[in-house]
Amino acid sequence: MTAIGAPSVAVGAISAGMAVDPTGRFAYFVNLAGDRVLAFDVDANTGALSSMAVSSVETGGSPYGIAVDPTGRFAYVANTGDGTVSAYNIDATSGALSPMTIPTVTAGSGARDIAVDPSGRFAYVLNQGDRTVMAYSINPVSGVLTPLAATPPATGGGPFSITVDPKGRFAYVANLDSHNVSAYTLNASTGVPTPAVTPTISTGNRPASVAIDASGKFAYVADNTDGKVSIYTIDAASGVLNPQAAPTVTAGQAPNRIALSR
Repeated sequence: MTAIGAPSVAVGAISAGMAVDPTGRFAYFVNLAGDRVLAFDVDANTGALSSMAVSSVETGGSPYGIAVDPTGRFAYVANTGDGTVSAYNIDATSGALSPMTIPTVTAGSGARDIAVDPSGRFAYVLNQGDRTVMAYSINPVSGVLTPLAATPPATGGGPFSITVDPKGRFAYVANLDSHNVSAYTLNASTGVPTPAVTPTISTGNRPASVAIDASGKFAYVADNTDGKVSIYTIDAASGVLNPQAAPTVTAGQAPNRIALSR
């Protein structure tokens, strides 16, 4: 990677999650301190960011995680401070965010992160306060979230982020305090998450995030305190993570997030 012409843009104090729409035209940054999402256009040639005409929208209290659905029509923000999810429509031309007709839904205590499955039918919210994963159905027309009736499964200690695999079969939660990853199978029809046959996998110290390659065969975990990335193969039937023969690589100091090229 090399720095582009405009190597940085201001996103306010304590920038948390970020997301790019599926077309690569729009980028959204969560500003935790200001309870807002900042919106940018992405230059198709240079990758440079520039503020949209409608440059930001309000969120709930202390927003953190953000996800854009695979159609690029809807965006969702998990609000840690008030245990809610803010829901937005994305303008197809401008990329501007506007609150949905039902602008917020209730999540659990300390709603920290959110992921949308690749079919765009379900969303999963990680609640750090009560250590659960809540599941929602997504209305295909309005984008409105409706909680699923199933009991939310538990996570490990200090859950920090949630990831759904590219095929929509499994979900993974990185648990900072228990030094492991929680694994779940996702029901293809109902979207309900249940603990995998091996529900937790040991990692390095304080894992912060999980990334999965496009084939769904490999998982990478950023171990925050170790300064390493742990590498796993994914069992196609169970979703269980198995350490590779060379299980780790060295990263920089305190890696927090990891992303893969497509």
